Amino acid sequence: MFMGDNNCMKNLVFMLFLVASFFVTASSQAQESEGPKVKLDVAIEHEQIVPGESSTLAYTQNIIPHWHTYWKNAGDSGEPMRINWQDVPEGIEIGEMLWPVPEEVIYDPLVNFGYHGRATILAPITISEDFNEKGEITLNGKADWLVCQEICIPEFQDISLSFVVGEELSVNQDHEVLFEMARNSLPKQAEWRAEYADNNGDLELTVYNPDLKIDQLFVEDWGLIHYAANSEIISQDTRVTIRHEGAHSGIRDIEQFAFVIVEESGNAYRLTAENKTEAMGSLETGAAELPSLVIILGLALIGGIILNLMPCVFPVLSMKALHLAQSNTHESSDHALKSGLAYTAGVILSFLILAAIMLSLRASGAAIGWGFQLQDPLIVGSLALLIFFIGLNLSGVFEIRLPFMNAGSGLAGQDGLVGSFFTGVLATLVATPCTAPFMAVAIGASLLLPTVMALLVFAVLGFGLALPFLLISLSPQIRAKLPKPGTWMVTFKQFLAFPMYATALWLIWVLGSQGGTDAVVVTLIVGLAGVFLIWVLRTSWKIWVKILIALVVALFLAWQFLMMPSSKESELEILAYSPDTIEEALDSNAPVFIEMTADWCITCQVNKKLVLDKPDVIQSFLDHEVTYIRGDWTNRDSNITKFLNSYGRNGVPIYVYYEGVDANSDRGEPVILPQVLTQEKVINLIQN
Repeated sequence: MFMGDNNCMKNLVFMLFLVASFFVTASSQAQESEGPKVKLDVAIEHEQIVPGESSTLAYTQNIIPHWHTYWKNAGDSGEPMRINWQDVPEGIEIGEMLWPVPEEVIYDPLVNFGYHGRATILAPITISEDFNEKGEITLNGKADWLVCQEICIPEFQDISLSFVVGEELSVNQDHEVLFEMARNSLPKQAEWRAEYADNNGDLELTVYNPDLKIDQLFVEDWGLIHYAANSEIISQDTRVTIRHEGAHSGIRDIEQFAFVIVEESGNAYRLTAENKTEAMGSLETGAAELPSLVIILGLALIGGIILNLMPCVFPVLSMKALHLAQSNTHESSDHALKSGLAYTAGVILSFLILAAIMLSLRASGAAIGWGFQLQDPLIVGSLALLIFFIGLNLSGVFEIRLPFMNAGSGLAGQDGLVGSFFTGVLATLVATPCTAPFMAVAIGASLLLPTVMALLVFAVLGFGLALPFLLISLSPQIRAKLPKPGTWMVTFKQFLAFPMYATALWLIWVLGSQGGTDAVVVTLIVGLAGVFLIWVLRTSWKIWVKILIALVVALFLAWQFLMMPSSKESELEILAYSPDTIEEALDSNAPVFIEMTADWCITCQVNKKLVLDKPDVIQSFLDHEVTYIRGDWTNRDSNITKFLNSYGRNGVPIYVYYEGVDANSDRGEPVILPQVLTQEKVINLIQN
């Protein structure tokens, strides 16, 4: 009997535990699905401040479980908290926020930086000495932040702060522990020397303290490194070097940046790194020391010489050598010298013009580097066509002599010199995408030099490119050793066409990456028109007939291009969200896929990169003629907010799918996809 009562008691306790767990879980789930995810508390360290003194503000984020906010550099996506104090009296200044050490928030393949649970951000507040207003001061403002789990929600809160401007500095004892803990969570400001360099696009960061055992690196400026990559840490006698994959923004384009390092012991330090280049040695931006400048010029000369061996440059130099060999028996040394000097002038002048443009643009704030002109799809396409036609000329398809080709023409006369000059221009244009050994270091160093010295480096680089042909032109002994003219020259000339074709194909590939399929199609159509025009010009027809046919064909090709459908990758038209767009789409019979996203939403970006942008998913949308609508909530949009609320959501992402219907049917209920997508889920949904 007693044992039976004991079992009953155990069962009763167990049932009560289950009921309590149910209510706790339900309460927790309700908390996560409704109401704000972050509550912000604002405090001031001193309840009374004296004019001329400073105090500190504390912004404490209280974050519900499983959600997170963001550090000052959010990483691959996200946004940090912003504070906007309104109507602050003159004489009161609130400084920049001081952020505690963040933690990594990983959503493979993206990495963010932020906080879970509780985070306190500090900020200095200063009262000027001539501040005359005494008594209680109340400041009002607004705070906004982004809080994320699988969805991301922008939240807002009105904030208020009161303190007294009086005769003595008085600490607010209620907040002493808060400020002590907040300061302990900040990285310590370290004074160790730190330098960084651009190592072929990657960050090479050096801290001069050999005793550091670095575990993590957090860079405060956005976009300098690839966050998901691993750091390589190398300890040396006097320093520790961190190598990390760089991002697209260009590490060399800034003078300094702040960063935080965390040791294996947990100690964290904040430092500022200055922009240095290892090849510079002790070279200063304002005045170059002679030994360092000589080293840089030597590297530039060697790099320019090596450029001649690059696939895109070698055929140009070979053509000039071919002309010398062909004309060696009947041209004077004087003509050879003039040709070599004209070629050298074309190379050096082209290098100086490109360098001057690049340095001017960089001085105005543009993030560009050497070869910047090849970032323009129009120039890339034009250069691809130019090199292609040079290849046709070398192959013997036509013998129209353009000045920059100089193919088959002698070195005598004005035409030969003009041809040599423009051959040098062409060699420079096709050389700019090639980064020969030694050349990258010399160019990187030159960008930190005064303008005159930087131009000198580029002039020496151009001289190195022109030097081999110049030596051949200057030396009768070298020219005497060139092979005698013969039938081998025709074969060699035709062989040189193939590196040109290969270079043209490579440029077309670059063009496709820059401008997409349409840019490639335009270039190919222009190339087709050019080949046809060459054929027309070679006929014996009257000139007006040739011009008329050329115009008709050019107009026809342009019309064909305008009527040409896009490729399958670009056939998927994504409509911008609006209530009218959705209404029109739902009035049709086609299936409808609605995506609500934002640039700061990490889940959105992961889904886009790993699922929605994949060819199989795009093809599935195309095959089933799905109407794709995308709403961008990166900036506030009340219509998107209403859309989210209509589906019981207050954050992004959300993916809604309506099946297609027959003409006599009504649409059923939509399918709301999970926040984390897979290719299989999306494709199966559309196909079934």
